[in-house]
Amino acid sequence: MIRAAIGVAPWDVLSQGIALQTPLSFGVATNVIGALVLLLWWPIRQKPGLGTVLNVMLIGPSAQFGLWLLPEVQGLAWQIPMYLCGLLLVALATGLYIGARLGPGPRDGLMTGLHARSGWPIWIVRS
Repeated sequence: MIRAAIGVAPWDVLSQGIALQTPLSFGVATNVIGALVLLLWWPIRQKPGLGTVLNVMLIGPSAQFGLWLLPEVQGLAWQIPMYLCGLLLVALATGLYIGARLGPGPRDGLMTGLHARSGWPIWIVRS
């Protein structure tokens, strides 16, 4: 989705910003953010699953590998299909580890944990 250059998720914007402003790569920034968000689970007593830990460890290197492997594309005729393929890949991967009940990713777990502890609606917690 990043190589498509037509938009990314908010957490990826944060990772890109860190990568542009520090010596960290996008993948390392993604891992650091995931680990820091996971630390926020402690006060809300959210328990990580195997998928949660693997998410923190593997998403960054996988993203960095994808950035290395995939070329930058230009023109909407290439950008839109590349973006849609990235979106599909993210959806499938997320569905696989959540469907297997291996635990949510750190960001989703923070959201569901805050919802469970505070009683606030998901749409408020997610904002």
